[in-house]
Amino acid sequence: MGKHPNDLEVELIHPWLRQSHIVLDLGCGQTGKNSIRLAKMCGYVVGVDHKIPSTPMKNVTWIQQDVRACTKKLRPDTMFHFVQARLLLQSLPKEDALAMLRALAGHVRTGGRVYVLTWFQQPSGSFPTHRRTPEGDFEPWTFYRSDEIISTFPDWRVVWEEESKHFGKGRHTGEFHNFFATAVILERPRP
Repeated sequence: MGKHPNDLEVELIHPWLRQSHIVLDLGCGQTGKNSIRLAKMCGYVVGVDHKIPSTPMKNVTWIQQDVRACTKKLRPDTMFHFVQARLLLQSLPKEDALAMLRALAGHVRTGGRVYVLTWFQQPSGSFPTHRRTPEGDFEPWTFYRSDEIISTFPDWRVVWEEESKHFGKGRHTGEFHNFFATAVILERPRP
């Protein structure tokens, strides 16, 4: 079964974060709940998604846009201690997602980390087999193996890598499903 993503985050990410850290939360979602949780542990969070929360927060900036274009709005000298793409990549075409990750690598500080949680297989049961794009179209989910994500960051240290199955309630249907997750934490090496 492996570690549940919530346990992984509590054990390997939360203790590592510092109040001085600047974090990028890609795919923060309309509720922004992960950005809000991260903001309690670090100095500043930038949450990016095509739908964002309407409630302002003291140490969170919400940017409403397609996550694939997020690096185009970042100044070249913008650097993050931590970048999170939690349950985002499966909703993007593979070429776009991996190109986005490659571009973001240049915005991670030395010793900084990238956390990617996505799917490597279709969830079981009656979970939808297609996703709605920001444009309103329907496309199939995209699945990733951990080696595909790791190869996007050559020479980075692998802190955690796991492909595992979890049983949980799907928010789309309210039914319980098996979720097949890929979780990777990478650290930018020091020179």
